[in-house]
Amino acid sequence: MKSPYAIVYTFIFSLVLGGCAASQTLTQDPPFTLGEVKSEPWTAGIDSVLHGINFYLPVFEGKEVMLEELYYNDHRIILQRFQKGTYLVFKGRIIDEAPYDINMDANAVQEFGNRPPKIKETLPFTLKKGEAVVKFNFGGKEGYYKIQEIIPSSAIHYEEESRVLNN
Repeated sequence: MKSPYAIVYTFIFSLVLGGCAASQTLTQDPPFTLGEVKSEPWTAGIDSVLHGINFYLPVFEGKEVMLEELYYNDHRIILQRFQKGTYLVFKGRIIDEAPYDINMDANAVQEFGNRPPKIKETLPFTLKKGEAVVKFNFGGKEGYYKIQEIIPSSAIHYEEESRVLNN
């Protein structure tokens, strides 16, 4: 027979987990109006060593909203806020890492310096190709809004890698 403490702890634990899952429901009517959401592939460096994608989310109405994260193709992207004329633009960036060599040796000391593999983050949403979900904060409350279409822009190339990393 289970102790009463185990039953109480199990109940509280299930409430906490259930509350986290319920908080990530999608909003159909967000408190802001987005313009055309665009993705812009880019490369940088002499041999195009770095590459990735920039995302631009213009907000025309709802200037008091804060877009925090964008979920896209197994990526969680932090968004930055910029004022562009009379409207806001939130920008996010994916930087794809170049493949790297791993030192394999019978002597484990020779393997020092190998980077551990990156574990893919599991996103709280199932998305189709070209879809994304934006996490926003409005009036102290979090919400999620699904973007049905991201318009691809033409690719750009930066001559210097530092322009990409510092921008």
